[in-house]
Amino acid sequence: MKLLKHAALCALALIMPALAVFPAHAQGTAEQRAACQGDAMKLCSKDIPDVARIETCLRSRMEEVSPACRAEFSKVDKK
Repeated sequence: MKLLKHAALCALALIMPALAVFPAHAQGTAEQRAACQGDAMKLCSKDIPDVARIETCLRSRMEEVSPACRAEFSKVDKK
């Protein structure tokens, strides 16, 4: 059990940087990561760690994306 927990934490630490869905900011802002990380994990896990594919996936499933993440995409799209 302890080994499984450690492996999960290591995997999460490796995946976290890849969850930035905004290529203009390699890591995304803290707000963007907070808003979209869960959606990326739930809807687009097959695309991790490819940032461009995660963004494409989330955009293609925008009707399923959380309102908070959708708002972050909207902010980026307005720029």
